[in-house]
Amino acid sequence: MFESGYLTLFGKELGEDKCQARQAAQKALVLNALENFKEFDKIFPALVAGLPIHVFKSAYSARENLAKTMYADNLSKRENVSDLISMRMLLNDSLSTFNDLSKARTHVALLWASQANTLPATFWSLFYMIRYNNTHLFHSRLSQQLLWRLRCWADLKGIKYKGCLYCVDLIKFSALSFYHLKGGTQDSVSQTLNWVQNSLS
Repeated sequence: MFESGYLTLFGKELGEDKCQARQAAQKALVLNALENFKEFDKIFPALVAGLPIHVFKSAYSARENLAKTMYADNLSKRENVSDLISMRMLLNDSLSTFNDLSKARTHVALLWASQANTLPATFWSLFYMIRYNNTHLFHSRLSQQLLWRLRCWADLKGIKYKGCLYCVDLIKFSALSFYHLKGGTQDSVSQTLNWVQNSLS
């Protein structure tokens, strides 16, 4: 998962060459980035707690090694760099007052955010929903519970239930996302949205 996410965001250093030696070299570069990433990720709870990174020499070294690969000069030589990274590079060059190392460190922060949180969470959520056919039952029950709790909460607080409808938009979005993911028909989407609307009346 790390390799696909890393290459999707930051592109390939050695391009699309089919030569086995170059592919092996590309794999080694990604594995090196992965090892540095894991070393940096290990101490992240301590960083959040307020300890300075300089206390953790190996993690500091790992972060700096990652940053060296993400200088603008290095990234500009890569092929298939994502639009997100290209735009960040453009904004860094035109608006930022950071030096080159600090700019590279912002890319390391983005790498950590995507690899430690966003991509794995998305991957496993999608895997679960595609793998298990009874997920739609869970989704339907969860939606019913959310609406029931929302109605109870509104009654308890003396708030007009109709004032809480923005929460229902989240449920609608979830329903649409789920059915599109599972390849549901337009009828199934309409039925779900009708159920949400009817439960509000």
